[in-house]
Amino acid sequence: MNVYKRELKFNYKSTIFWIIGVIIIIALSFSKFSLVDESQLGAMAAMVDTMPDVMKAIYGMSGLDISEVSGYSAVIINFALIIISLHGVFLGMSHIGLEKKNKTMDFIFVKPLKKKDILLSKMMAGITIIITFNFFISLGTIISIKTLGSVSNIFIIRMIISFLLSDVFFYSTGVLVSVISKNKKFGGIGASVFFIFYLLAIFSRMSDKIKFLAYTTPLELLSGSNVIKGFNTIMVIIMAIISVVFVYISVNKMDEKEVL
Repeated sequence: MNVYKRELKFNYKSTIFWIIGVIIIIALSFSKFSLVDESQLGAMAAMVDTMPDVMKAIYGMSGLDISEVSGYSAVIINFALIIISLHGVFLGMSHIGLEKKNKTMDFIFVKPLKKKDILLSKMMAGITIIITFNFFISLGTIISIKTLGSVSNIFIIRMIISFLLSDVFFYSTGVLVSVISKNKKFGGIGASVFFIFYLLAIFSRMSDKIKFLAYTTPLELLSGSNVIKGFNTIMVIIMAIISVVFVYISVNKMDEKEVL
C-alpha cells in the first residue's frame, strides 16, 4: 500500500468523527438563535454590550451585533475557527508524530523512497483530508445559516475562505513542529503554538493601541468580524505564503539526519 493510501486509511475514521462533531456543534449553536424571539435577541445584544471588553475579546464578540443573523453567525464562525485550527495543527503533527509514537519511523523510512517524498505523500493525503473536512463543515454551516435568514453570497465565500485557510495554516504549522522538534512528546508544543495565536487574537481585540497584533494571527485576520467587513487581502496572501514556506522548510528538513 503506498504512503498516500496508507495515510488516508489511517485517518478516515477520525476525520468522520471530526466532521460529525463539528457540524453538530455548529448546528446546535445556530439552533439557539432560531429559538428566541426578537425581544430576547435585543436583550442578548444589550447584555453583550455590558460585558467587559476582555470577555467580548475572548468570545470574539467585539463590535458584533448578535441580534442580527450576520453578527450571530460571525460569533459562531469564531468558535468554529478554533476547532478547525486545532484540527489542522493536530493533523499536521500526526504525519510524523504518530510514526514516532508507534515506533514505525525506522520501518517507513527504509522503504525505497526519499524521506521528503514520503512526507510529501503524507501531506497530499493531509490536503485531501482538509479539503474533504472543509467541504462538509462549510456545507453544514451554510445550511445552518440559511435556516435563520439570508446572508450575502460574499459572506458565504469569505466564510469558506476563512475555514480553509485557517485549517491549512495550522496544518502547515503542525507539520513543521513535528519535523523540527526533537521531543517526541510534542503534542503539547503544537497546542501551545495554537494557544499563542489565540492569545494574540484576544489581545488585538482589547485595545486599539495593540490592534496591530491582529496582523500576526489567522484567528483574527480570518475572524467572523472580518468575514462581515472584508479581509485584509495583502495579509491573507502573506499568511498563505507563510504556510507554503512552512511546508517547504518541513520537506527540506526531512532530508536532514537529525529529524530521525
